[in-house]
Amino acid sequence: MTPTTGTLYFFCGKPASGKSTLTTKLSMLPNTVALHGDQWLDELYPEGMDSPSQYVECAERLQQALGAHVVRLLSMGTSVVLDFPANTKATRQWMKELYATAKASHALYYLKTKEKTRHERLASRLNGENPHRKSLSMIQAFETPSPEEGFNLITLD
Repeated sequence: MTPTTGTLYFFCGKPASGKSTLTTKLSMLPNTVALHGDQWLDELYPEGMDSPSQYVECAERLQQALGAHVVRLLSMGTSVVLDFPANTKATRQWMKELYATAKASHALYYLKTKEKTRHERLASRLNGENPHRKSLSMIQAFETPSPEEGFNLITLD
């Protein structure tokens, strides 16, 4: 008997828009695991990343390393919540390849958080010990998802 495939959940939003908070909520669903990019990067690169280009390079290596694992989990019927910013078309394309290879369903959440709220959250993160602190210093490109990309898009204001 072939198991039903899982669902791949992923997120697009500017820093401090609530991606990791939503990851935590969705990871509570039955038969669901969350993979937190920042945690993996901290473990694999404890010396840190000194530039945006180094951050991108390390994040791409992590994607290559985890891709087959994510496909396998989805194929086995486990849903996966990817706490990796799907903020560029290239990253979203990688995620699309994962769920397409596994023949799984997906949901792309686009968090359109108000700038004032994001700035308050960013100030809070920068003033304390926060697991996202290292990545906050890296300038992250942002491309708004478009209908032409073909995702099951859920926009949250």
